[in-house]
Amino acid sequence: MEKHASLIKKVSIYVIIGSIAVIALIISISSGEGSTSSKTATTTSTIATRPKIGEEGYIKTTLKYPFLAVDRESYDQIMKSAVAKDDRGIAEVIAGGGGFFVDNGTKVLVLDQEFGSRKVRVLEGDQINRTGWLVMEWISKEK
Repeated sequence: MEKHASLIKKVSIYVIIGSIAVIALIISISSGEGSTSSKTATTTSTIATRPKIGEEGYIKTTLKYPFLAVDRESYDQIMKSAVAKDDRGIAEVIAGGGGFFVDNGTKVLVLDQEFGSRKVRVLEGDQINRTGWLVMEWISKEK
């Protein structure tokens, strides 16, 4: 009988510990869902301000002179230089004909997209009708 009571006591302790763990898990999941929903809402509203293929938008960035790469190869070279914080590498690609500058607020038409980038046609300014690739975050529906 004593063994039986001891076994029941151990099982009860494991049940209590397991219940506490389950409750802690439920609390962490439900509090995590709130922050995920918040992040999802923010991401969704940010994506909603980005024009899709066939839509017009504006180049908006903190750069004084935003630039576009003339093709995917030049875009990839510019991005590698940017990640390496190699301004000279970016300048070499642009100076070699792999890119061109536009003014902030320039109106564009989105022609194509790849992960994190967009191909656009410039609709106004000195570079009108030129096409190029740029970072998707640089394009907005609002001027």
